Amino acid sequence: MNCRNCRASLSAYVDGELTGSEMIRVREHVGRCPVCRDELEGLRGLKRALGAMSVPVPPPSLGERILGSVREEARLREERSIRLRWRAVAGLAAGAAVLYAFAMVARPAPAATQFADRPTIDLRHDRAYAASGDPFVGAPMVLPVGR
Repeated sequence: MNCRNCRASLSAYVDGELTGSEMIRVREHVGRCPVCRDELEGLRGLKRALGAMSVPVPPPSLGERILGSVREEARLREERSIRLRWRAVAGLAAGAAVLYAFAMVARPAPAATQFADRPTIDLRHDRAYAASGDPFVGAPMVLPVGR
């Protein structure tokens, strides 16, 4: 075993996670190599120091503070989502209004104005009767009355 392989296995060696044959190879290498032996002793000291540390106890209100923060963030996200939806609706309404305005400008004149240049019938002098509007053209329909 070389130094690089040994150093890669040292943490697992200290934790007892290697197979029997791997443990033997690391032990033999460390017995011959002072550099890897020093690293092994440093690693053991570090693990002892970490194991001796006390586990910090969180304050009792920590869980409630975390949940409050999560709830507040969810509320803010919902408000942003609602504002975004209203902006989308307003944008669609504005777009529809613009399209309607363009459609009204580009629309041809109504059919009734097509007959503005034709002579009108004066019902006081001519014997004719205005029956109703022509549904196909939009102009009044005039029917002659017998004399």
